[in-house]
Amino acid sequence: MGDARKCENCARPAERGYQLALCRTCRDTLRRRPVPLSVKAACGLALLFLAVGLMRFPARLQAYLAFRRGSQAESAGDYPLAVAQYRTVAQQFPESTLAQVSLAVARGRQAESAGDYPLAVAQYRTVAQRFPESTLAQVRLAVALHRVGKSSECIEVLRRLKGQEIDPTLLHEIKTLIDEVSAPRREMRRSIVAMKQEVRGMRQEMTVLDVSLRSSSAEIETMRAAIRSIESTARLGRSADRVRYRQLIAKYNHMVDEHNGNASRRKSLSHAYSERVEELNALIDEYNRTAIPHLRSGK
Repeated sequence: MGDARKCENCARPAERGYQLALCRTCRDTLRRRPVPLSVKAACGLALLFLAVGLMRFPARLQAYLAFRRGSQAESAGDYPLAVAQYRTVAQQFPESTLAQVSLAVARGRQAESAGDYPLAVAQYRTVAQRFPESTLAQVRLAVALHRVGKSSECIEVLRRLKGQEIDPTLLHEIKTLIDEVSAPRREMRRSIVAMKQEVRGMRQEMTVLDVSLRSSSAEIETMRAAIRSIESTARLGRSADRVRYRQLIAKYNHMVDEHNGNASRRKSLSHAYSERVEELNALIDEYNRTAIPHLRSGK
């Protein structure tokens, strides 16, 4: 049956030994058929992309090696070298957030190592404002702010980190920072406890004085009435108990002096109590204002 096959293109006898039934002339013609323009264009575009990629590969490799050298230098505390290496990467890839943040942080750490913490704060503040999602920049800013004594602003920066995942490599430094920032709060807490006890004692003393003043007032009035009764009897020409009168007068004067002393003490104590309560409330407000947030580690 193979000898009877006809060419599917021109119906002449098909060439033997091929699965597709074509004569020799038609097969040769199809072999010389030109490649479609669309295929040529696609191949040319692919070759162009490949050429561009190969051209950029050395630059990317150079940037990768520079970044690696910068990271190693930063870990070793050689911040000038780290700055130089990161600058190379940032210049080649200005759109890279990692490169820009790494360069700014290295500059800040260089300032820290030189003891110039105000300059470090300025560097970190700039990069933290430009890249607010960078936890590294925020942590370095918090550390520098604490070093220049701006604990309140440091705490605000730490609060902005709440809810964000922190790089585990930063956790130790954050814990140390929080311990240092929390030291004044621990002292504040001890002062609050002592002041509360003092205020409670003052309030109890005022309560005792109030009871004593009410009791002495009632007793003074009773004695005043007894003295007036004796004086009224004497004015009517009747016999009065002079000895008892003198005793009542002496006791009355003593009680009045004691009452007045307690009243003065109560007034002074009330004034001191009000001032102490205001100081306590202000200290509690400051304690609450400087609360440190709980930060969580990234996985």
